[in-house]
Amino acid sequence: MRFRSSTLALLALALTVTAAACSAPVAPAPTATPTVAPTAAPVLATSPSQFIGTWRGIKKDGMYERFTADGILQTAAKLEGLDKPLAEHKYTFDGTRLTIVELTAPGLPSCGSKEGVYEIEFLANGGINFRRILDACTARGRTMTQEHEPIR
Repeated sequence: MRFRSSTLALLALALTVTAAACSAPVAPAPTATPTVAPTAAPVLATSPSQFIGTWRGIKKDGMYERFTADGILQTAAKLEGLDKPLAEHKYTFDGTRLTIVELTAPGLPSCGSKEGVYEIEFLANGGINFRRILDACTARGRTMTQEHEPIR
């Protein structure tokens, strides 16, 4: 009887292995790939006419910045201070690059002859953001590189 039960056990094992080998392969469940919405490319200023006017930095240390049509950038802590600005710069614009050089800074730490190069990004809320490309003047960079809201 011992021979018979071991034969039955071997036969059962052989059938199980054969059935497993002959069955259809189970395909792995498909994994969902998350759809990522494309980020819109930033819209940059391409002409001074797009940013001429007065802007206010929204952070605690934000300053008022006034761009004039004749290439002057004036900076003041208060809107009424723009008549006697804390700093005055000459600006030029080429492509998407704004380059500023200090003319006077009677009320702020002087940047001297250090050029600041920025791009101006238009924000969906109507504001602008100055993106620093190159500026070794820390004080100017701190007040420029923040969101500014229009004062019109």
